[in-house]
Amino acid sequence: EAEAAVRRALTVARADPHANLVAARIERRTGRHDAAMTRLRRLEKAAVPPARAIEIRFELGQLADHGGDTASAFEYFAAANRLQFDQTAGAEERRREYLREIDALRSQFTPEWVSTWQSIAAPSADAPVFLVGFPRSGTTLLDTMLAGHPRLAVMEELPTTLRLKECAETLPGGYPAALANCSAAEIARLRETYFAAARDGAPLQDGRRLVDKMPIAMVHAGLVHRVFPDAQFIFAVRHPCDVVLSCFMRHFEMNALGVNLCSLEHIVALYERAMGLWLTYAELLPLAVHRVRYEDVVADRGAALRGLCEFLGLEWHDAMIDNVALARQRGKVNTPSYQQIAEPIYQRAKYRWQRYRRELSGIEDRLAPFIERFGYAATESTAPTAPFPGGRPLPG
Repeated sequence: EAEAAVRRALTVARADPHANLVAARIERRTGRHDAAMTRLRRLEKAAVPPARAIEIRFELGQLADHGGDTASAFEYFAAANRLQFDQTAGAEERRREYLREIDALRSQFTPEWVSTWQSIAAPSADAPVFLVGFPRSGTTLLDTMLAGHPRLAVMEELPTTLRLKECAETLPGGYPAALANCSAAEIARLRETYFAAARDGAPLQDGRRLVDKMPIAMVHAGLVHRVFPDAQFIFAVRHPCDVVLSCFMRHFEMNALGVNLCSLEHIVALYERAMGLWLTYAELLPLAVHRVRYEDVVADRGAALRGLCEFLGLEWHDAMIDNVALARQRGKVNTPSYQQIAEPIYQRAKYRWQRYRRELSGIEDRLAPFIERFGYAATESTAPTAPFPGGRPLPG
């Protein structure tokens, strides 16, 4: 349908940047990479609005990566990210503010402070399942397959945790300090705020357990646990170098998260803080966590999903295995992974970072503690090492 529409558009506006960009995307997705590259290089030399220039460079990067030209791909992605960051008003201050918020949470969550929390018998029988992890860790693939289970209702990237945080900020003492002395009534109000936000975004279905997929909500796992002490967390993990590279290669919305994903330096800075905070939560709080590794899903999604069903107390359901059929049933997917989850599961993105080792020079060293902690070998091997060598295991 898109191809027919763009063909009509090009008959009346042959040089239109938007029509040519869509045509190039179609050509890439149908294997006509050379045609797409030729088309976009013509566009690259034309005078186009900045927003369109950003999209063109991201698309050229994808084409160069598919063709194995990692040096050119990296340059295209770097140019797209620089232009996007520069075109976003207040991007640097918003980026720093987001990091300051994470730093403040990590400073607050100490063993001494958590030990002062007032005990509350909060009902949590209806606690959601929270699917979290750093962006580009395979959460969209997981939520697509989870949506195939008849006893789960998956909610994709709605601001439920943000609304919960905003409500917590109104409590005496503010957030996160107020968590220590929350009353039962305040917890009940927080819970209702959460479910009201969920109902605004998607109808809650009786008899189905809610799965709330918002990867970066892991930075507020302490708040979630306080409000829903029986909540279960699915923690998606992927080789840290692959995660950083994949974020660098994707065109994100320029919100508080997106402005932190516009350069390798910024992505690594966010990864260090966000993952450090998650590990702090995991050490201090009795979180119910099941870790799912992207590479395991790619290698044997049946085994990975069966383990997940066991964690959630659900029987196995065969429909979960067909991500392509499930993606088509979903209709629109609101994340940068929309194309990948509609394809048969492939291996090409697994350990892709090794092709970009020269461009990632220095990044691997900074990520080494997490590479070790999550059980990946910082070597040329494409197989992960035994889990958690020399480090404390994550829950689950």
